[in-house]
Amino acid sequence: MGNPTLSFYVLGLALLFEGAHGFFAFQAFTHSKGKWSYIEAVKRGKDPSMFVVLFEDSAAMLGLVVAFIGIGISHLTGNPVYDGMDLHIKQSCPTVKRAFIEAEAWSALTARHQHH
Repeated sequence: MGNPTLSFYVLGLALLFEGAHGFFAFQAFTHSKGKWSYIEAVKRGKDPSMFVVLFEDSAAMLGLVVAFIGIGISHLTGNPVYDGMDLHIKQSCPTVKRAFIEAEAWSALTARHQHH
C-alpha cells in the first residue's frame, strides 16, 4: 500500500467544493421553503429541482466521506479490502437517492392527478 496523502488532498478539496455547493443549495432551499418544515417542503414543493440538487450534494458528500474513511482504514490496517468495501457503499448512495427522488416524483404526480 502506498502513501494515501495525495488521495486525502484530492478528497479534501472535493469535500470543500462539494460542501460549498451544498451550502448554497441548502441556503436557497431554506429560503424557498417558507414556513414549511424541510420534509414538508420536499413533499409539497412545486419545484423539485431545489431538493434534487440538495439530495445530489448530500449523496456526493456522503460518498466522499465514505471514500475518506475507507482509504484511512485501509492505510491504518494495511488491508486494502476496506478501500474496496467503500466502493460498494459509495455505489449504493446514488441508487438510494434515485429511489427516494422517484418516489417523491411519483407521489407528486399522483397527488396532482387526484386534484384535477
